[in-house]
Amino acid sequence: MVFLAHYDAIISPALKTSILAQDSQHFFKNYQGLMVGDGGLNIWFENFGDPGVGIPSRFEIITINNSE
Repeated sequence: MVFLAHYDAIISPALKTSILAQDSQHFFKNYQGLMVGDGGLNIWFENFGDPGVGIPSRFEIITINNSE
């Protein structure tokens, strides 16, 4: 609930624009997770599931970068 209460402070209009401009077919991914957005305006997700052993994929936000 803290996130929702502070949504406007956490997700700036510039960050929202960066996220919405993301090509849905091309994301940056490395050992740290999956990044949506660009430059200093992005959100990182990590998959905490493991479909190989029967645990469905479950992506969670791990970092929000909201600086230009």
